[in-house]
Amino acid sequence: MKLAPTKTALPALIIAALLIGGCGKPPTFMVSREKLIAEHNANAAGVQKLWARVRLKATFYDEHGLPWSWGSTSSLVAPNAKLLLGKTDRPGEVDFVLIASQAGSELFAIGVSAAEGKYYLWHNAGSRAHAWYGLNALAGAKGIDSLPMDPLQLLAALSITELPDDFRKLPTVVMTTDEDGDRYAYVLTYIDRDPLSGEIGFRRETYFVWDDDQPRRPFMIKFFDHRGRVVMIAHMDDYRQVADSGAGSAHAVMPTDIKVNWPLTGNKVHLTLSQMTARGKGDPAKAASYDNRKPAGIAETQIDRHIANGVPQR
Repeated sequence: MKLAPTKTALPALIIAALLIGGCGKPPTFMVSREKLIAEHNANAAGVQKLWARVRLKATFYDEHGLPWSWGSTSSLVAPNAKLLLGKTDRPGEVDFVLIASQAGSELFAIGVSAAEGKYYLWHNAGSRAHAWYGLNALAGAKGIDSLPMDPLQLLAALSITELPDDFRKLPTVVMTTDEDGDRYAYVLTYIDRDPLSGEIGFRRETYFVWDDDQPRRPFMIKFFDHRGRVVMIAHMDDYRQVADSGAGSAHAVMPTDIKVNWPLTGNKVHLTLSQMTARGKGDPAKAASYDNRKPAGIAETQIDRHIANGVPQR
């Protein structure tokens, strides 16, 4: 008796659908927290400076709930932004900026200035142009509103900054696993003190690929506020080599497709990177300056002004 084609084809279709859908198989072994962080930090250490072209698409909601969208990540259009990063001699400190331009004029910038001790966001979109900044020393403190788009969170999504490797002091990370049946991940939870109150809490979770055959690289980050709400989610994909990075032939890699969403506000950015190089192109500290780069005359908000008394500014 000849079986109907649909019945014999069905198992093959199911198998194909599962493979295309990314249903993962359970890994057979796992690495330690020490090894996972050592691998990540060795890769991150290979990028002390970074310059890259960026195709950027951003959606931003103002204080009245009105959206402002700009840009495109289509490969059919030219890059509309650039990214610069430079690590300082002080552990964990960086100068970082993402600058978007249109018709030769800077339209949008988000960054961190180690030299000035500030993190910031500004856009120059007509009558709604505005700038926000906070002090690096107070970043994450209870009692302050976050920036509409937080550059410190975006910086973490680049996956080329080191994680703490001394588990006897803060900040530190602890490791768990995520096994939901179709995705297996190592989860590193970053724990630190509030910069003002000293209270200990978890700040973010970084999800690493847990697979016998795939490199252990971050693919998702979640940031939390003091109430435990998710305030930022980033998805990272398409890892590629950074030119002139690493040691010898062991080039460092970083994600080139980064989608970031701030769910409490609806703000989001999508970045696709190209031409990444660790060779010096420009001065990251100068490029990341808030005081010198912010357009003159636009309205400005210091988000931590009410708690900044006595906190030194550089």
